[in-house]
Amino acid sequence: MAYALELGPQRFAASGLASVEARVVAVSPGESLDLPKAEFYWRESRATLGGGDGTVGQYVVVGEVSPEPRVTVRAGGYSRIGLTARLTDREGVVSYAQADFNVYAREGSVSPPSGDSPPPWPFFELTSDQPLYWPQTGQTFFIALKNLGSAPAPLSVWEEGHGGPVALLSPDADGRYGYVPPNDPRLDKLGTTASKRLVFVHPLPGGGTASLSLYVHRSRTEKRNRGAGLAVFAACVAGASGVGLHWLRKG
Repeated sequence: MAYALELGPQRFAASGLASVEARVVAVSPGESLDLPKAEFYWRESRATLGGGDGTVGQYVVVGEVSPEPRVTVRAGGYSRIGLTARLTDREGVVSYAQADFNVYAREGSVSPPSGDSPPPWPFFELTSDQPLYWPQTGQTFFIALKNLGSAPAPLSVWEEGHGGPVALLSPDADGRYGYVPPNDPRLDKLGTTASKRLVFVHPLPGGGTASLSLYVHRSRTEKRNRGAGLAVFAACVAGASGVGLHWLRKG
């Protein structure tokens, strides 16, 4: 069984931090979860569009969660989050679910790093030929698996609204997978802030799976929508600054 991370909307706090709730769901529609233990780890890269200035990590263990494991990620500034869940079912089979996403909050706010570190879990390294602050259809993504402990296997691609995988990817000579999500007319009609989830699933030797959830927006270049990504980014930053200014005046 494969799992995905479903992200909730971003929320702002009076401190200037932003939070995003993530919950574990089944990749295949209709499957129920039976996960008595979940561990979450996230890396927060305090980055700007020009680069980052290091990372901090948080490690959270959740036990006996029902109906599904969930965690809230809090971050400050413009941050790139790599969130991974280590999931153990009642048969002892271990799977991993990862999501990479952005958080837009007031610059300068800091979430405290945890003193704990997880074991070297498998994880997906995501890169692209375009900036990752606005993942979109028509964009070329490259995926490499780290700490896997076995030879790369075909990577299945799942999309919301489909009952099965929409593509099966093979690794290149360097072990990387390449994928270009096609433009989606349904997504085009939903507006600039709408997104859909792609899930990349890889089988593990122990019977579990590792997955990467990636949320993509409609293409900026499709139908002359080139400015949408920067416009939404600017709006998020302006909203975060407005929250901070309100509380500064109130204080």
